[in-house]
Amino acid sequence: MSGMYKNEGNILLSICIPTYNRGEILHKTLEIYINDPAFDERVEIVISDNCSTDQTEELVKNYLIKYKNIKYNRLPENIGAELNINTVVSMGSGLYLKLMNDSVTMRPGVLKSMLDILSSEKNEMKAVFFYQNISFLHSDEIVYCSSIDDLVSNVSFWITWIANFGVWRKDFDLLTDKDRLAHLQFTQTDWTIRLINRDRGSKFFFGNYYITAELDSKGGYNVFKTFGINYLSLYDEYLKSNSLRKKTFNTEKYRLFRYFIVAWYQILIISKDKKYVFEKKDANKILMENFKYKPYFYFGILYLKIRFILQKLKFYLLHS
Repeated sequence: MSGMYKNEGNILLSICIPTYNRGEILHKTLEIYINDPAFDERVEIVISDNCSTDQTEELVKNYLIKYKNIKYNRLPENIGAELNINTVVSMGSGLYLKLMNDSVTMRPGVLKSMLDILSSEKNEMKAVFFYQNISFLHSDEIVYCSSIDDLVSNVSFWITWIANFGVWRKDFDLLTDKDRLAHLQFTQTDWTIRLINRDRGSKFFFGNYYITAELDSKGGYNVFKTFGINYLSLYDEYLKSNSLRKKTFNTEKYRLFRYFIVAWYQILIISKDKKYVFEKKDANKILMENFKYKPYFYFGILYLKIRFILQKLKFYLLHS
């Protein structure tokens, strides 16, 4: 276990964790970090507690006594998850600010690998991202992007995952109106797009970096509206400015439906899995807004329903 560190000027990496009412999960996450051999004076952990009502504050205070490179702030009121993202990233004092989730940790060896890469990149300081492998796009490789079109083509809707985001502190400070798309639930996604829209280019390091803890329940928003409408609307201004080609956008719509929406439609609408508490009212109506002219939408939903009926029939015949 690492000891206490005082040299904030040496911090290369800030691991920024927004949290709310996940004290026990956060405790397990912190244990993984502090026991990582690479957790040294180059690393700090900053936590923004969105006014939790559980034991989060009590659990974290035990770490603050031992580790000077762990910072914690409990907000006086719940400002919402999206606004807390800006809050926690702003707390970081490292050269590179890595956004994480209280339920996501790094696999063994990943922290060291990130530090090595950041050390080699800190002079040039082009935008750098560490993305979990995407099965239908990239695995264990470095991808270079120099435009919005490159970005959408190469990272797809995985741009929305909180743990994939990171930014050099100096670039973060230059971002204006940071919360402009918080109402769409895509704060850090908007940041990524705007970072890529600059002329310096960027590197995406794909790898098997992260482990996500099992949660008792997951949800709290309408997954179909958030992704089927809000996510796609992020690209409207770039389509209008021709920064994003219509062909690339249409390909992304298909990938979003094929690799994301279909899965959640199966879980929430067809199977009605009670483990997830996402809102699902008017799912078909919501999806029709962006997919009604796409034949694959109708075929995909029909396929799910037919498969469900056949599975039910098979179960009935086996147990009758």
